Amino acid sequence: MAENIERGPYLKQSTTIHQVNLAAIDAVSKLHARGVARGLFRPRLDPVDIHASISALSFFNVSNQYTFGLICRRDTQAPKALGMQRANVVDMVMRFVCVCVCV
Repeated sequence: MAENIERGPYLKQSTTIHQVNLAAIDAVSKLHARGVARGLFRPRLDPVDIHASISALSFFNVSNQYTFGLICRRDTQAPKALGMQRANVVDMVMRFVCVCVCV
């Protein structure tokens, strides 16, 4: 978070940072292409955008688990809550990538 606040000065110096997420982006790209070929996924979606959306939905639940839980008076780490968080993330991503609601 601090690196983002400072606009990434240390990451700019890295010679390898661009390689870090290549495997994840490649996997998303291949999965998306298979879904498009089968007529299940919307074409012309950017794999980086798909990855960013999944990351954002997942990261929020971890980074804000205690404060959000306190504010909303929920045990966000209870097994049932964690299962619902996962199901909701999957549902949101599927609604984003699918041609029609396919969940």
